[in-house]
Amino acid sequence: MQFLKVWFSLLVAAACVFAAQPPTELQIETTFMPEECPEKAAKGDTISVHYTGTLFDDGTKFDSR
Repeated sequence: MQFLKVWFSLLVAAACVFAAQPPTELQIETTFMPEECPEKAAKGDTISVHYTGTLFDDGTKFDSR
């Protein structure tokens, strides 16, 4: 029985150590891309984008609006 307690404690400790780590690089996902795009942005153009961001710590979502 004592062995199981020690084993379980070690398992919990290992789970805490290997818990999800925050990303070290920005993660970008393209959710829509048209087949054709006749109007391309050029240097000096102003563009408008919409994004939804998610905080790693608690999953809170925020967006660009």
